[in-house]
Amino acid sequence: MSKKYQEVNKIIPSTITKADIKELSSYCMADDNGFDHLGEVIENSDGTRNVFIKNQFGIDAPVLAIAHLDTALELTPTNFKYHPNKHMVVSQALDDRLGVWALCRKLPMFIGNRGYDVLLTMGEETGASSAAHFDEQTEKYNWIFQLDRMGCDAVYYDFDSTDWLAALRNCGWDMNIGSFSDISMLREGTVSAVNFGIAYKGQHTSGCYANLDLVATQLYRVAAFYKMYEAHKFPHTYKEYSRGYSRWDDKDYTKWGKPYKYEYPQLGFDGKQYKRGNGLCYDCSAPIPLEAIGGLCKDCLDSYDYDEQDLSDFNEYNDNYRAHLGNESIKENE
Repeated sequence: MSKKYQEVNKIIPSTITKADIKELSSYCMADDNGFDHLGEVIENSDGTRNVFIKNQFGIDAPVLAIAHLDTALELTPTNFKYHPNKHMVVSQALDDRLGVWALCRKLPMFIGNRGYDVLLTMGEETGASSAAHFDEQTEKYNWIFQLDRMGCDAVYYDFDSTDWLAALRNCGWDMNIGSFSDISMLREGTVSAVNFGIAYKGQHTSGCYANLDLVATQLYRVAAFYKMYEAHKFPHTYKEYSRGYSRWDDKDYTKWGKPYKYEYPQLGFDGKQYKRGNGLCYDCSAPIPLEAIGGLCKDCLDSYDYDEQDLSDFNEYNDNYRAHLGNESIKENE
Protein backbone atom coordinates (compact mmCIF):
# COMPACT_ATOMS: atom_id res chain seq x y z
CA MET A 1 0.00 0.00 0.00
CA SER A 2 1.42 3.37 -0.98
CA LYS A 3 2.15 6.16 1.48
CA LYS A 4 -0.70 8.15 -0.05
CA TYR A 5 -3.29 5.54 0.91
CA GLN A 6 -1.71 4.93 4.31
CA GLU A 7 -2.35 8.58 5.08
CA VAL A 8 -5.97 8.24 3.95
CA ASN A 9 -6.46 5.25 6.24
CA LYS A 10 -5.31 7.28 9.24
CA ILE A 11 -8.24 9.60 8.63
CA ILE A 12 -10.92 7.02 7.78
CA PRO A 13 -11.39 4.32 10.46
CA SER A 14 -12.65 0.95 9.29
CA THR A 15 -16.43 0.71 9.30
CA ILE A 16 -16.55 -2.96 8.31
CA THR A 17 -17.84 -4.90 11.29
CA LYS A 18 -17.96 -8.55 12.31
CA ALA A 19 -21.53 -8.69 11.05
CA ASP A 20 -20.34 -7.36 7.69
CA ILE A 21 -17.65 -10.04 7.51
CA LYS A 22 -20.18 -12.78 8.21
CA GLU A 23 -22.43 -11.37 5.51
CA LEU A 24 -19.52 -11.09 3.05
CA SER A 25 -18.70 -14.73 3.75
CA SER A 26 -22.23 -15.76 2.77
CA TYR A 27 -21.92 -13.73 -0.45
CA CYS A 28 -18.61 -15.39 -1.31
CA MET A 29 -19.90 -18.90 -0.64
CA ALA A 30 -23.32 -18.59 -2.28
CA ASP A 31 -24.22 -20.50 -5.42
CA ASP A 32 -24.41 -18.44 -8.62
CA ASN A 33 -28.21 -18.64 -8.39
CA GLY A 34 -28.19 -17.59 -4.76
CA PHE A 35 -28.78 -13.94 -5.63
CA ASP A 36 -31.94 -14.36 -7.68
CA HIS A 37 -34.12 -13.20 -4.79
CA LEU A 38 -32.46 -9.77 -4.79
CA GLY A 39 -34.10 -8.60 -8.00
CA GLU A 40 -35.50 -9.51 -11.41
CA VAL A 41 -33.87 -12.48 -13.15
CA ILE A 42 -33.46 -11.75 -16.86
CA GLU A 43 -32.96 -14.84 -19.04
CA ASN A 44 -30.98 -14.02 -22.18
CA SER A 45 -31.34 -15.61 -25.62
CA ASP A 46 -27.95 -17.34 -25.43
CA GLY A 47 -28.75 -19.09 -22.14
CA THR A 48 -26.98 -16.57 -19.92
CA ARG A 49 -28.76 -14.58 -17.23
CA ASN A 50 -28.60 -11.25 -15.44
CA VAL A 51 -30.08 -10.18 -12.13
CA PHE A 52 -31.39 -6.61 -12.21
CA ILE A 53 -31.92 -4.90 -8.85
CA LYS A 54 -34.00 -1.73 -8.93
CA ASN A 55 -32.93 1.12 -6.66
CA GLN A 56 -34.61 1.38 -3.28
CA PHE A 57 -36.82 4.30 -4.36
CA GLY A 58 -38.34 2.45 -7.33
CA ILE A 59 -37.74 5.40 -9.65
CA ASP A 60 -35.53 5.96 -12.70
CA ALA A 61 -32.01 5.80 -11.26
CA PRO A 62 -29.33 8.24 -12.43
CA VAL A 63 -26.50 5.68 -12.25
CA LEU A 64 -26.04 1.96 -12.97
CA ALA A 65 -23.67 -0.23 -10.93
CA ILE A 66 -22.40 -3.60 -12.18
CA ALA A 67 -20.71 -6.66 -10.63
CA HIS A 68 -20.30 -10.26 -11.76
CA LEU A 69 -21.34 -13.44 -9.94
CA ASP A 70 -19.12 -15.99 -11.66
CA THR A 71 -15.73 -16.85 -10.17
CA ALA A 72 -12.49 -17.97 -11.82
CA LEU A 73 -12.04 -20.97 -9.52
CA GLU A 74 -14.50 -23.54 -8.21
CA LEU A 75 -15.72 -22.71 -4.72
CA THR A 76 -14.90 -25.03 -1.80
CA PRO A 77 -16.39 -25.25 1.73
CA THR A 78 -13.23 -23.70 3.21
CA ASN A 79 -13.13 -20.90 0.68
CA PHE A 80 -13.49 -17.96 3.09
CA LYS A 81 -11.14 -17.05 5.95
CA TYR A 82 -10.88 -13.99 8.17
CA HIS A 83 -7.62 -12.92 9.84
CA PRO A 84 -8.61 -10.55 12.69
CA ASN A 85 -5.05 -9.48 13.52
CA LYS A 86 -4.72 -8.02 10.03
CA HIS A 87 -8.43 -7.27 9.48
CA MET A 88 -8.09 -9.19 6.23
CA VAL A 89 -10.27 -11.68 4.38
CA VAL A 90 -9.05 -14.42 2.05
CA SER A 91 -11.30 -15.96 -0.59
CA GLN A 92 -10.88 -16.91 -4.24
CA ALA A 93 -14.43 -15.56 -4.71
CA LEU A 94 -13.56 -11.96 -3.77
CA ASP A 95 -13.33 -11.39 -7.53
CA ASP A 96 -16.08 -10.26 -7.76
CA ARG A 97 -18.31 -11.27 -4.85
CA LEU A 98 -16.65 -8.50 -2.84
CA GLY A 99 -17.99 -6.08 -5.45
CA VAL A 100 -21.44 -7.68 -5.32
CA TRP A 101 -21.59 -7.38 -1.54
CA ALA A 102 -20.29 -3.80 -1.59
CA LEU A 103 -22.86 -2.64 -4.15
CA CYS A 104 -25.81 -4.38 -2.53
CA ARG A 105 -25.01 -3.91 1.14
CA LYS A 106 -22.13 -1.67 2.19
CA LEU A 107 -21.75 1.17 -0.30
CA PRO A 108 -25.32 2.42 0.36
CA MET A 109 -24.28 3.02 3.98
CA PHE A 110 -21.49 5.34 2.81
CA ILE A 111 -23.80 7.15 0.39
CA GLY A 112 -26.82 7.29 2.70
CA ASN A 113 -29.10 5.35 0.32
CA ARG A 114 -28.98 3.07 -2.70
CA GLY A 115 -30.24 5.38 -5.39
CA TYR A 116 -28.43 3.47 -8.14
CA ASP A 117 -29.63 0.37 -10.00
CA VAL A 118 -27.52 -2.80 -9.84
CA LEU A 119 -26.86 -5.33 -12.60
CA LEU A 120 -25.37 -8.70 -11.58
CA THR A 121 -23.87 -10.60 -14.50
CA MET A 122 -22.39 -13.97 -15.45
CA GLY A 123 -19.58 -14.96 -17.82
CA GLU A 124 -17.11 -12.17 -17.05
CA GLU A 125 -14.31 -14.57 -16.17
CA THR A 126 -14.42 -16.14 -19.64
CA GLY A 127 -14.68 -12.86 -21.53
CA ALA A 128 -18.35 -13.41 -22.42
CA SER A 129 -20.10 -11.19 -19.88
CA SER A 130 -23.89 -11.22 -19.97
CA ALA A 131 -23.70 -7.42 -19.53
CA ALA A 132 -23.68 -7.31 -23.33
CA HIS A 133 -27.40 -8.14 -23.31
CA PHE A 134 -28.12 -5.03 -21.23
CA ASP A 135 -26.40 -2.56 -23.55
CA GLU A 136 -29.53 -0.91 -25.00
CA GLN A 137 -30.93 -0.31 -21.51
CA THR A 138 -27.89 1.67 -20.37
CA GLU A 139 -28.74 4.73 -22.47
CA LYS A 140 -30.96 6.22 -19.77
CA TYR A 141 -28.20 6.42 -17.15
CA ASN A 142 -25.89 9.37 -16.51
CA TRP A 143 -22.90 7.06 -16.09
CA ILE A 144 -22.00 3.50 -15.07
CA PHE A 145 -19.56 2.12 -12.54
CA GLN A 146 -18.22 -1.25 -11.48
CA LEU A 147 -16.36 -2.56 -8.41
CA ASP A 148 -14.29 -5.31 -10.05
CA ARG A 149 -10.75 -4.01 -9.95
CA MET A 150 -7.71 -5.04 -7.93
CA GLY A 151 -5.89 -2.43 -5.90
CA CYS A 152 -6.82 1.22 -5.44
CA ASP A 153 -6.77 2.82 -8.86
CA ALA A 154 -9.58 3.01 -11.42
CA VAL A 155 -9.64 1.92 -15.07
CA TYR A 156 -11.57 3.35 -18.00
CA TYR A 157 -11.05 0.88 -20.91
CA ASP A 158 -12.59 2.66 -23.94
CA PHE A 159 -14.46 5.28 -21.91
CA ASP A 160 -11.97 8.10 -22.35
CA SER A 161 -13.92 11.32 -22.89
CA THR A 162 -12.09 14.38 -21.62
CA ASP A 163 -14.78 15.48 -19.16
CA TRP A 164 -15.18 11.96 -17.76
CA LEU A 165 -11.49 11.40 -17.06
CA ALA A 166 -11.09 14.93 -15.72
CA ALA A 167 -13.91 14.39 -13.21
CA LEU A 168 -12.35 11.14 -12.01
CA ARG A 169 -8.86 12.56 -11.72
CA ASN A 170 -10.13 15.68 -9.97
CA CYS A 171 -11.58 13.39 -7.29
CA GLY A 172 -8.16 11.87 -6.74
CA TRP A 173 -8.43 8.69 -8.80
CA ASP A 174 -5.30 7.36 -10.46
CA MET A 175 -6.54 6.32 -13.89
CA ASN A 176 -5.26 3.40 -15.98
CA ILE A 177 -6.49 1.76 -19.18
CA GLY A 178 -7.41 -1.66 -17.74
CA SER A 179 -7.78 -5.05 -19.39
CA PHE A 180 -11.36 -6.36 -19.20
CA SER A 181 -14.52 -6.45 -17.13
CA ASP A 182 -18.30 -6.33 -17.64
CA ILE A 183 -18.41 -2.67 -18.64
CA SER A 184 -16.07 -3.40 -21.55
CA MET A 185 -19.06 -5.03 -23.24
CA LEU A 186 -20.87 -1.67 -23.19
CA ARG A 187 -18.20 0.21 -25.13
CA GLU A 188 -20.42 0.78 -28.17
CA GLY A 189 -23.01 2.60 -26.08
CA THR A 190 -23.32 6.33 -25.41
CA VAL A 191 -22.72 6.38 -21.63
CA SER A 192 -19.33 6.63 -19.89
CA ALA A 193 -18.26 3.94 -17.42
CA VAL A 194 -15.47 3.24 -14.94
CA ASN A 195 -14.21 0.28 -12.92
CA PHE A 196 -13.13 1.34 -9.41
CA GLY A 197 -10.55 -0.60 -7.41
CA ILE A 198 -12.14 -2.53 -4.54
CA ALA A 199 -8.74 -3.39 -2.99
CA TYR A 200 -8.51 -7.13 -3.51
CA LYS A 201 -5.24 -8.64 -4.70
CA GLY A 202 -4.12 -12.00 -6.06
CA GLN A 203 -7.34 -12.58 -8.01
CA HIS A 204 -7.73 -15.88 -9.87
CA THR A 205 -5.83 -17.63 -7.06
CA SER A 206 -6.90 -19.47 -3.91
CA GLY A 207 -4.94 -16.81 -2.00
CA CYS A 208 -6.97 -13.82 -3.21
CA TYR A 209 -7.22 -11.39 -0.29
CA ALA A 210 -8.39 -7.94 0.74
CA ASN A 211 -7.50 -5.64 3.62
CA LEU A 212 -10.86 -4.47 4.95
CA ASP A 213 -9.54 -1.09 6.10
CA LEU A 214 -8.51 -0.45 2.52
CA VAL A 215 -11.85 -1.73 1.21
CA ALA A 216 -13.61 0.76 3.49
CA THR A 217 -11.38 3.55 2.21
CA GLN A 218 -12.18 2.68 -1.40
CA LEU A 219 -15.92 2.66 -0.72
CA TYR A 220 -15.62 6.04 0.95
CA ARG A 221 -13.93 7.41 -2.18
CA VAL A 222 -16.52 5.85 -4.51
CA ALA A 223 -19.33 7.29 -2.39
CA ALA A 224 -17.75 10.75 -2.53
CA PHE A 225 -17.56 10.61 -6.34
CA TYR A 226 -21.12 9.29 -6.59
CA LYS A 227 -22.59 12.04 -4.41
CA MET A 228 -20.74 14.70 -6.37
CA TYR A 229 -21.66 13.51 -9.87
CA GLU A 230 -24.79 11.34 -9.69
CA ALA A 231 -26.87 13.96 -11.51
CA HIS A 232 -24.21 14.79 -14.13
CA LYS A 233 -24.46 13.19 -17.58
CA PHE A 234 -21.18 11.87 -19.02
CA PRO A 235 -21.64 10.94 -22.71
CA HIS A 236 -19.40 8.43 -24.47
CA THR A 237 -18.54 8.18 -28.17
CA TYR A 238 -17.45 4.80 -29.46
CA LYS A 239 -14.33 4.81 -31.64
CA GLU A 240 -13.40 2.16 -34.18
CA TYR A 241 -10.31 0.22 -33.10
CA SER A 242 -11.06 1.02 -29.49
CA ARG A 243 -9.61 -1.33 -26.91
CA GLY A 244 -12.78 -3.38 -26.77
CA TYR A 245 -12.88 -6.47 -24.62
CA SER A 246 -9.28 -7.58 -24.92
CA ARG A 247 -8.02 -9.90 -22.19
CA TRP A 248 -4.53 -8.42 -22.33
CA ASP A 249 -2.79 -7.56 -19.08
CA ASP A 250 -2.46 -3.84 -18.30
CA LYS A 251 1.32 -4.18 -18.52
CA ASP A 252 1.08 -5.00 -22.22
CA TYR A 253 0.10 -1.36 -22.75
CA THR A 254 3.04 0.31 -21.07
CA LYS A 255 4.89 0.55 -24.37
CA TRP A 256 1.84 2.10 -26.06
CA GLY A 257 0.44 4.40 -23.42
CA LYS A 258 0.80 5.51 -19.84
CA PRO A 259 2.96 3.50 -17.40
CA TYR A 260 1.30 0.79 -15.37
CA LYS A 261 1.39 1.97 -11.76
CA TYR A 262 0.28 -1.05 -9.75
CA GLU A 263 2.30 -4.24 -9.94
CA TYR A 264 0.28 -7.43 -10.03
CA PRO A 265 1.19 -9.49 -6.94
CA GLN A 266 3.30 -12.54 -7.72
CA LEU A 267 2.23 -14.26 -4.50
CA GLY A 268 -1.24 -14.75 -3.10
CA PHE A 269 -1.96 -14.38 0.61
CA ASP A 270 -1.35 -18.13 1.04
CA GLY A 271 2.10 -17.85 -0.50
CA LYS A 272 1.20 -19.66 -3.72
CA GLN A 273 2.87 -18.19 -6.77
CA TYR A 274 0.79 -16.99 -9.67
CA LYS A 275 2.00 -15.27 -12.81
CA ARG A 276 -0.52 -13.66 -15.08
CA GLY A 277 -0.19 -14.26 -18.81
CA ASN A 278 -0.54 -11.74 -21.61
CA GLY A 279 -4.18 -12.70 -21.91
CA LEU A 280 -6.72 -15.33 -20.94
CA CYS A 281 -8.23 -18.00 -23.13
CA TYR A 282 -11.82 -17.11 -24.03
CA ASP A 283 -12.96 -20.67 -23.29
CA CYS A 284 -11.03 -21.87 -20.22
CA SER A 285 -9.36 -18.64 -18.96
CA ALA A 286 -5.88 -20.18 -19.09
CA PRO A 287 -3.03 -17.68 -19.65
CA ILE A 288 -2.20 -17.26 -23.34
CA PRO A 289 0.30 -15.18 -25.32
CA LEU A 290 -0.87 -12.05 -27.12
CA GLU A 291 -0.59 -13.65 -30.55
CA ALA A 292 -2.68 -16.73 -29.65
CA ILE A 293 -4.92 -17.71 -32.55
CA GLY A 294 -8.55 -16.79 -32.00
CA GLY A 295 -7.89 -15.85 -28.38
CA LEU A 296 -7.70 -19.53 -27.42
CA CYS A 297 -5.09 -21.66 -25.68
CA LYS A 298 -3.63 -24.63 -27.57
CA ASP A 299 -5.91 -27.21 -25.90
CA CYS A 300 -9.07 -25.25 -26.69
CA LEU A 301 -7.86 -24.42 -30.19
CA ASP A 302 -7.39 -28.12 -30.92
CA SER A 303 -11.06 -28.70 -30.13
CA TYR A 304 -12.19 -26.20 -32.79
CA ASP A 305 -12.21 -26.71 -36.53
CA TYR A 306 -10.68 -23.46 -37.82
CA ASP A 307 -10.36 -23.12 -41.58
CA GLU A 308 -7.71 -21.07 -43.34
CA GLN A 309 -10.03 -18.08 -43.88
CA ASP A 310 -10.90 -17.91 -40.16
CA LEU A 311 -7.23 -17.72 -39.23
CA SER A 312 -6.52 -15.14 -41.93
CA ASP A 313 -9.39 -12.89 -40.74
CA PHE A 314 -8.25 -13.08 -37.13
CA ASN A 315 -4.61 -12.32 -37.94
CA GLU A 316 -5.58 -9.35 -40.13
CA TYR A 317 -7.75 -7.86 -37.36
CA ASN A 318 -5.04 -8.46 -34.76
CA ASP A 319 -2.37 -6.80 -36.92
CA ASN A 320 -4.58 -3.75 -37.59
CA TYR A 321 -5.48 -3.46 -33.91
CA ARG A 322 -1.89 -3.58 -32.73
CA ALA A 323 -0.80 -1.11 -35.43
CA HIS A 324 -3.48 1.30 -34.22
CA LEU A 325 -2.26 1.05 -30.64
CA GLY A 326 1.33 1.55 -31.71
CA ASN A 327 0.65 4.66 -33.82
CA GLU A 328 -2.32 6.48 -32.30
CA SER A 329 -2.19 5.77 -28.56
CA ILE A 330 1.38 6.97 -28.16
CA LYS A 331 0.45 10.26 -29.82
CA GLU A 332 -2.63 10.65 -27.61
CA ASN A 333 -0.58 10.19 -24.45
CA GLU A 334 2.30 12.51 -25.33
